[in-house]
Amino acid sequence: MVLAAAALVASAAVGAGPVGAQPAPAVGPVISLGKATLRPGEGVVVTFAGWTARVVTLSVCGNLAKRGSADCNMVTARAVELASAGGAARVEFFVSAPPVDCPCVIRASSTSQDEVAVAPIDLVGVPVGPVVDPYLGPLVSVSLDARAAHSGFLAAVRSALGGPTTYDVTVSVRNLSAEALSKLGLSGSAGRSGTSEVVSFDVPSPETLGPGQAWTHQTRVTLPAPVFGRFVWRVTASGAGPAVHADSSTRHMPIALVLLATILVADLLFMLWRRVVWRRRAHRSPVVGDPMVKLR
Repeated sequence: MVLAAAALVASAAVGAGPVGAQPAPAVGPVISLGKATLRPGEGVVVTFAGWTARVVTLSVCGNLAKRGSADCNMVTARAVELASAGGAARVEFFVSAPPVDCPCVIRASSTSQDEVAVAPIDLVGVPVGPVVDPYLGPLVSVSLDARAAHSGFLAAVRSALGGPTTYDVTVSVRNLSAEALSKLGLSGSAGRSGTSEVVSFDVPSPETLGPGQAWTHQTRVTLPAPVFGRFVWRVTASGAGPAVHADSSTRHMPIALVLLATILVADLLFMLWRRVVWRRRAHRSPVVGDPMVKLR
């Protein structure tokens, strides 16, 4: 009897082992649905857990929301206020057809805390297509234009003599992605023919650049003396996908300096020519009082 009881306890312990080895529940922002099969216009109860944000946006997305809000029906999106600690809430959300084909999900997102969670749904009547991955190319396009600035008479004279020259540098950035960009960084430089950096300059970045939006800023940059010949300008956008570069070139001819150098060279040549002519005349003309002249 004792052995039987011990065996029974052992077998019960073995049977209970896998139950105790269950994985810990997931942590972080999650959502769960009351049901997974829905029709457009039908409501479903959405439960929130583990959110730190106070306001979350619910939307129906196709393409598994791979490309963010570009795959979602943002017109029928709903903002949900999570008032309790830990982001616990339960709301009814009415689904709609997404702008792209399924596989579909209900997506919850918060821009204030960069929190995102999705729950898959079977949306009846909406076609299912292949999943398209996010665009992996540049997220922004950049253009650059540098022009000589009008800084007054004295500045123009210094520039004409090859001294410090000021340029107005206009930088334009356009968001090519379907998401707002908020961590974009811009930096610029100028050098001779692109081989050596003469000056670097900072360009203030836009706080937020929405999808498809363009932003333009003009910065005044002064090249140190001597300024002549060709200069290559470059601006780099980083922090939003692959770094993107834009180049522009300018040429500066210090006319006053060239004119002064030309006059100086011409004057030296003229003095040299006069000296040669004087020597030739002195060599050909007899000297008065020379005994050789009297013998002739």
